[in-house]
Amino acid sequence: MSFKTDKPFYPYREPKTETPAEKKSRVLWVWFVGAQRMNATIGERSKWPAVMNWSNTITTEQRQQIASNYKLPVEQIPDRLTEFIDESSPRPATDELYFHRLSLNPSSNLRRLWMKINGNFRCRWM
Repeated sequence: MSFKTDKPFYPYREPKTETPAEKKSRVLWVWFVGAQRMNATIGERSKWPAVMNWSNTITTEQRQQIASNYKLPVEQIPDRLTEFIDESSPRPATDELYFHRLSLNPSSNLRRLWMKINGNFRCRWM
C-alpha cells in the first residue's frame, strides 16, 4: 500500500468482537520506507506492541524495484527500510498507527538476531 500523506500512518484499526478472540498466532509485518529510522504509536501516544525487527539503508537496485512495484519515480523512494513485526492477538487496534522519527543516530543500522525462545525461533534486532 502506498499513498501520499503529510503525517505517515498505517490503517491499523480492527473491529471489536463481542466475545474474546481465541488466542491464535498471527503476525502483521509492516515495512516502512523513509529517509530515516522511524517508530510508531497507536494514535498520538499509545505504545504499539510491535518489535522493530530491522532497519538499514537499501541499495539503488532495491529502490528501483520498489519504484517499479508501486509505479513511482525512483527519485521519490527514500533509501531506508524499517521492518516491524506485530505478534499481538488480539491487537490493541483502537486507532491508526502513526510513524514518528526515532531519535537515534540516523546512520546506525539494526541487524537481525535469531534466538530460540520456548522452542521457537524468534528474530530480534541488535
